[in-house]
Amino acid sequence: MVVSKKLTGLVMVLTASVWSCSGPERAPHQPITGVDRPYDSQPDDGGRRAPTGDDEETDDGSLPSAMPDDRGSSSTSAPTQRSKHFLGEFIQEVAAAALDMPGNIAVFPAMKRNSDTGDNEIDGLGDHLAETTATELELAGVSGLIHGSQLVNDIKASNRGLDSWCGLDDVYWLAERIGARYAIFGTANRKTFDRLARDETLEVVWQCIRVDDRFRVALYRKELTGDLAQQLYRYTRTDTSWAICQDAPTFEPGLDPELRIAMRVLGQRLAAEHGAKLAGHRVQVDPMSIPSLQGERAQLQAWALAFQRAFDQAERRADDGSILDRDAIWEQGPVSLMGTEYETFRAAAEQYEQKLSALSGSKAGALSKDLSNLLGATIQRHLGGNVTLVSDDSERDQLLQLIRAEASAAQRDGAVDPSTIADLRASGAEMLVTSSLRPIAESYQITVVLTDLATGAKSIEDFPLEARFSPGLRAILGA
Repeated sequence: MVVSKKLTGLVMVLTASVWSCSGPERAPHQPITGVDRPYDSQPDDGGRRAPTGDDEETDDGSLPSAMPDDRGSSSTSAPTQRSKHFLGEFIQEVAAAALDMPGNIAVFPAMKRNSDTGDNEIDGLGDHLAETTATELELAGVSGLIHGSQLVNDIKASNRGLDSWCGLDDVYWLAERIGARYAIFGTANRKTFDRLARDETLEVVWQCIRVDDRFRVALYRKELTGDLAQQLYRYTRTDTSWAICQDAPTFEPGLDPELRIAMRVLGQRLAAEHGAKLAGHRVQVDPMSIPSLQGERAQLQAWALAFQRAFDQAERRADDGSILDRDAIWEQGPVSLMGTEYETFRAAAEQYEQKLSALSGSKAGALSKDLSNLLGATIQRHLGGNVTLVSDDSERDQLLQLIRAEASAAQRDGAVDPSTIADLRASGAEMLVTSSLRPIAESYQITVVLTDLATGAKSIEDFPLEARFSPGLRAILGA
């Protein structure tokens, strides 16, 4: 009987011992650290956790050493007050700027420098900084955020890949290409002073700039130590799908999307930098001038220049009273242009229109019309429709404008003579936008000129095209 009691007691002790070693009890669907959830995402020092939007920042930028502990607490305890995210002030400054001047915000992952190769790359921490920033901005009521996979897709849609993103400076032009008003980006690097003594800091430089003028909206710059640095550093051991520069797949941009992106960017610049001039005004956007230094286009441009001079001379005589109006000028003749005599100005213009129509049906002609239309639409969209695009309803005046546009293409960029300005003002236009595509060295450049028809003042924006697009452009232009 005694032996039986001893055996019973021994069995109970062994059963309790085995039960205590069997691991924590799991509620339904509840993840367990180290089983369903990797240890890297959880603290290993007394219940501390990775920083979230509920963490309060101390004066030195670190998290409080005493974290909330619910051991022994009851369900009736008072709720804790929501504390400040360690990027709280940065988030507030960005939110204030975005709410005051709304626009898309591109949030790029933070870069780090590879100590072995010297190249920039993205790790889990850089990804985490971007995503937590986007989340906090959304909680602050900010919309129009572009981050994560959407940012990758938008960059590809702008005719570039992540292989084009190799440094911080690339953020500026990539953000402009995707139509962002703001860009958030920066670096997060670990600095080690004594590896054995674990003397190290985490240097974070996180900033938001306004894309159009590169004004810095907000800046977070700190060398973090202690708990916050350690908790953030854990993210460097998490996976990220971001591969940039030489680590990214090669992306081959196309010529047609590049030209269209260029016109959108130029339209955005005009709207951003000269919106006060354009808003509320009537704007005429001329067809893009795409001159060729050879062949039929050059001959037509020379003819157009001769026609313009002859027509302007006749119009000046009309001002003296010898001819009543422009309609009479069109019927005046004979007219001699470049060794060929025409019965009237109208007859000369009709022959020119036939030749130009054939040329306009070419790839270059269609490109000219499409790109100028895109430029006008972009300006109108970015100004919220607060601009009127002017079209001339008079066929004869429209033809004269076309001839003068071709004549101007044979002269310097942005050349608009007084008679052209007078014609435009008479048709109701207050601002004129012209554009041209010209060879520059081994490449090409798109130039847009905004002319104030009241003052004659000009504003010029350029968009150089990379040399890789030159063969395709020469094929289109016949150059």
